[in-house]
Amino acid sequence: MMQTSQTVCRLFTHGVTSIAGRIATANQIPHSASKPALAAASEALAHEVAAFGVRVAIIEPGVIQTAILENSAAATRYDKTSPYRQIMRRNGKLFAAGFRNPGQPETVAAAILEAITTDRPRLRYPVGVDAEGIAAWRARISDEEWVAMGGEVSDEEHNARFKRYFGIELR
Repeated sequence: MMQTSQTVCRLFTHGVTSIAGRIATANQIPHSASKPALAAASEALAHEVAAFGVRVAIIEPGVIQTAILENSAAATRYDKTSPYRQIMRRNGKLFAAGFRNPGQPETVAAAILEAITTDRPRLRYPVGVDAEGIAAWRARISDEEWVAMGGEVSDEEHNARFKRYFGIELR
C-alpha cells in the first residue's frame, strides 16, 4: 500500500495600515478614513480565510522615518490664515512628537517578518513606541473624550490631555 504525505502550507496575507486608524485626526480625513477601512477589510478577510489555513495580519506603524511630509502636497499648502490653522498646528505637533523618536523602516519590515514566521500569530502589530502607546491608550479613553480634544480647548489643555491620555508630550 502506498502512503501519501500531505504538506501543510501556512499562507499569510497582511495589510499595512497606520496607527492613524486608531486616532482619526481632523484635517487628515482621507488618511484617517482609509486606515481603519483597510484594517476592517483585513479583519473581515481574516474571518473568511481562517478555515483555509490563511492568516491575516494588520501592521500598524506609527511615525516612521521616511520622506512622507516632504513628499506630501499638503505640506507645501499650509495656509496660516485658514480657519483650520489650530488643527493643522496641533497635527504638526503630533507629527513632530513622533519624529523626536521615529521608528525606522526596518522595524516595519521586522514586524512583517515576525507576523509571517511566528507560531503565536496576532491580528494586529503596532510598530513603534508611539504606535504601541497610542493603541493602548486610545482603548482606555472614551470616544467622547477623544472627540472633545478637537473642541474649543486651549492648546495648553489639548497638550495636557494628550500627555495624560497617550503619554506623548506635544511641544
